[in-house]
Amino acid sequence: MADMTTSENIQLRWHGRLSDTIRLANDRPQARRSRRVLLLVFGLCLINAFDLVFTVLGHAHTEFAEMNPLAARLIGNTAGLVLFKVSMVAFGALILVCFRKRLFTELSCWGLCGVYSGLAGIWWMYYFAPW
Repeated sequence: MADMTTSENIQLRWHGRLSDTIRLANDRPQARRSRRVLLLVFGLCLINAFDLVFTVLGHAHTEFAEMNPLAARLIGNTAGLVLFKVSMVAFGALILVCFRKRLFTELSCWGLCGVYSGLAGIWWMYYFAPW
């Protein structure tokens, strides 16, 4: 039987470690919480991207009043508004990802998803509801 090359040995060793890590992650409650928080943060980023697009479109095509006082100052400067909203969402997402193993973080993510889902409903009414 031929000896394994160094690269084959490294590959087998990392494959074993990776499969052990995946199997352990499926059994640990903190790993499941981390996965849920990451999915919720992804959803929050997606909803915020839609909010940004609808904000820019609303300002460009209708008489739109931005309710966020910080963003209201930037509403005339689209690049500034985009930079502001993207940086704020990225900063908030970074905080949530750093503390993703905590119960409070998961509950906060669920609450934020509820609030932003309500915001998406308001946008739907703003654009699509017959007035």
